Amino acid sequence: MQERAADQIESIHAMMSTGHRSVLMERHSLWLWGITAAGLILTVRHLFTPERFSIPWQRTTAANFFIAFVLIVIAVWDFRMTRQARESRDETLSFIQLQLTKVWWLILGLIVLVNIGVNVFGGGMLFYPILLSLTGLAFYIQGLFSKQLLSWAGFIMILLGLGSAALRLPLPTLEWLAIVVFGLGLPSLGLFIHRTQNTQHRLLQPVFFMAWVGLILLTAAMINHWNMQSDDTDLPLVMLNDYQQQKLIPSTAQIIRLPAGTIVPVEVNIKGDVLKGINLATVPLQLSEDFDMVVEGGKPDGRFRKTDGSWKQHRFHYRLRDFKLTSEVLSETGPRVKLQFYVSTEGN
Repeated sequence: MQERAADQIESIHAMMSTGHRSVLMERHSLWLWGITAAGLILTVRHLFTPERFSIPWQRTTAANFFIAFVLIVIAVWDFRMTRQARESRDETLSFIQLQLTKVWWLILGLIVLVNIGVNVFGGGMLFYPILLSLTGLAFYIQGLFSKQLLSWAGFIMILLGLGSAALRLPLPTLEWLAIVVFGLGLPSLGLFIHRTQNTQHRLLQPVFFMAWVGLILLTAAMINHWNMQSDDTDLPLVMLNDYQQQKLIPSTAQIIRLPAGTIVPVEVNIKGDVLKGINLATVPLQLSEDFDMVVEGGKPDGRFRKTDGSWKQHRFHYRLRDFKLTSEVLSETGPRVKLQFYVSTEGN
């Protein structure tokens, strides 16, 4: 009886070990999803621009439908390739593997919903940290049921996501970090987990992951540094007074310098369901230091700098924050609304 019980226990352990080995991330999956995610980050904002889609909700809808369509195609493609790879090894997709696949699809759906929420309600600075954290969570969950060291990779991606949000990195840096993590990190992870899975030296496993993290951070830092350097321009510098004296607006791009003390009128037009007529006001703003901007055909192209500093992009570095809206109704003045906010050109 004892031998039979021992044999049954050994059989159960063998079945559990076999089921543990059957849960794995195929190398083609890491390549497919990594390159797809990096490609979407690189292309979506160039495809769905305000010039092509002037109405914000139409632009948001079109972009997210495109993202969802691409993700669905890749998901179906990956599932078929995974099933073919298992059949070639005379294996089947286990119940746990199928359930973990549903977890991945849930994470993908959440990422799409977060992107929609960011486009509608703002907060784009948090999208890439959330993207890295959710993807890392999916890897961590899969690693709990697999002999592959995916939990380590998931934990590192969660740290990268939370750390980038805590450090309040500029949006271009966050974007390039996400591109490198998916475009380079996931394909190389297939090689790393294969090597660490076959090696018998456990001390080599943290070494491999330290090298993986170093590869990601070093590559992202180099690309970000090169991208910042490439923003430098050798366009001619024209003072504001000289620019205003020109009879014709030049069609070529040039740098216009607004000296400190320049008054910039800002027109504020407020509309609403309880407002009637034209509610337009002009607010004069005075610059505290020299301000350069690239102008082409009489319109700024989004590049600017202050006091001969590094060039920045309006899309990435210009922020309105610390909004404070108060109102009061006094007997002397009647109703009054006060609006206060902070204009930042540092991107945080």
